[in-house]
Amino acid sequence: RREPVPVPEERRALRRELGFDYGKFDFVMHEGRAVLLDANKTPGGARNLSAFLAAGNANLADGFEGLIREFT
Repeated sequence: RREPVPVPEERRALRRELGFDYGKFDFVMHEGRAVLLDANKTPGGARNLSAFLAAGNANLADGFEGLIREFT
């Protein structure tokens, strides 16, 4: 089950302790306690990966184009 909950003070304290001015914490509430699953300072993609991802996307596009030619 997934439902929005208010951010517990213990998660806010951890955010300050880790120096997160911006980011995302994934947590679940279990028996009244907030259990941290993941912490990301930069939700989304990293800028320095853009060239790598673009090359991968171009490779996929070439592969799809080859499949289309083969089966049409």
